[in-house]
Amino acid sequence: MHINPVLGKIPLAKLQPIHIQEMYAKDLAEGRKDNKKTVGKGLSPTTVLYHHRILHKALEQAVKLLLINRNPADYVDAPKKEKKEIVVLSEQEVKLLLDAVKDSYLYMPVFLAIYTGMRMGEILGLTWQDVDLNRGVIQVKQNLYQRTPGEPLFKRPKTPGSRRTIDISPIVVKTLREHKKNQAKERLAWGEGYKNYNLVCCLQNGDTINPPTLSSRFRKIAQRLGLFVTFHGLRHVHAALLLKINTPPKIVSERLGHSQISITQDLYSHVMPGMQKEAARQLEELLK
Repeated sequence: MHINPVLGKIPLAKLQPIHIQEMYAKDLAEGRKDNKKTVGKGLSPTTVLYHHRILHKALEQAVKLLLINRNPADYVDAPKKEKKEIVVLSEQEVKLLLDAVKDSYLYMPVFLAIYTGMRMGEILGLTWQDVDLNRGVIQVKQNLYQRTPGEPLFKRPKTPGSRRTIDISPIVVKTLREHKKNQAKERLAWGEGYKNYNLVCCLQNGDTINPPTLSSRFRKIAQRLGLFVTFHGLRHVHAALLLKINTPPKIVSERLGHSQISITQDLYSHVMPGMQKEAARQLEELLK
């Protein structure tokens, strides 16, 4: 989508590092073309770095096939992956946010994101058959991918770590039970017009919630409350609150579905320093 229109017309033997460097510069400045609101805005350094890795791998294969003598991507300064500051909400801010969405279809997705750390696609793709309220566990088995409203596409999570079991607390079990009862009433009210995907989080008629719509509505509500957090940021809120109560990073990593614990430690390093001091204090208390 980004590489071929720029470099596709240049013969492989004539491709120079300057061509690649100019493409990266243009992508960073004005490469985003996904919708009218973002035309003219640049791609993030992380996205351009991803494009660089794809291009580098393709050109490396061309070198192995003796189509070119050297890989021009070796001589290009690829952008460094950006490290975004993670927004951490206080317990009071979390309650404020939940109260603001309580009477809308946003409530359950927001509630689950805060209490489980699941990704948006995992929450919107969660079915009742993957929720065991008696055992208090959720099985993450699929994601919802949907760019066009009314055209849902469900896919299995890409990595083994993402396909996971999440323990849920009694308050989550209670909230889900009440939600399931309310859904049953809505199903009866809609009759044959109800779209039965068996989803935990859906619209009143059972239809899927469009991820971009959810993301946009949530951001506007949060901003009105003075909270500059995205829906994806609720995952970080979940992790930060767990770390705050001295939950081992390994457990946090498993709940989030990270492939490696190092990802968790890198993301939340700014939250964890106080944990060492608390651990030292607790050890002292134990040895007394």
